[in-house]
Amino acid sequence: MKKTTLLLLTLFFISCASKNIDSKEINSLDYFEPIAYISIVNKGNNAIINDSISKLVEYRLDSVINEYSDRFRINKKLKMKDPLIQKSFENEILNLIVEKFINKKSEITPATPILDSILQINNSRFTMINVVSGFQRTKKNSRSQTFKSLAIGTLTLGNAIPIYSKNGVITYTLIFDSTGEKIVFKNKTDLNEYKPTKPSVLRSELIKTFRNYYF
Repeated sequence: MKKTTLLLLTLFFISCASKNIDSKEINSLDYFEPIAYISIVNKGNNAIINDSISKLVEYRLDSVINEYSDRFRINKKLKMKDPLIQKSFENEILNLIVEKFINKKSEITPATPILDSILQINNSRFTMINVVSGFQRTKKNSRSQTFKSLAIGTLTLGNAIPIYSKNGVITYTLIFDSTGEKIVFKNKTDLNEYKPTKPSVLRSELIKTFRNYYF
């Protein structure tokens, strides 16, 4: 368990989308198991990543991706059995997200030795990775924030009413082309103020990600 930092707090309001290849040219797509960082807000606005809920979101997004396997022309899912390799891989992906969505350095792709080696071992050309960042407030915290908002609104005669989000989710997506070692598609969704654990929300995130590309 650890406090949410980079994805939850810094990336919520960064927007970027681009494609360097038509989806029709991707006749076979492998994909990594989705990565999720979902936090629970228990007190005030302090968010702490919850591993079990994060795993649930990863599982449900994986199921949603498979619902559209024909549309995406999915070939296989790439998994890592070694937890240490998985952790290093996730760090590589986070660095890529920082470069592409925060620094917006489209001409620079950081070294990704683990990613490159996995693609070579699996003979994968086009490969997709999805990273979900989000949070959920507990019912107690949600009630507390509502009462606080109403109290401030009453004291200021309605001139200052704090607005807070009960839930939030954003999805970051990259498609890699091992030929030339480049990113051919990248996109992130806007902040969606719904529970990230809901399959319908994750389905909506995937459709928004690939609107006018696969959908």
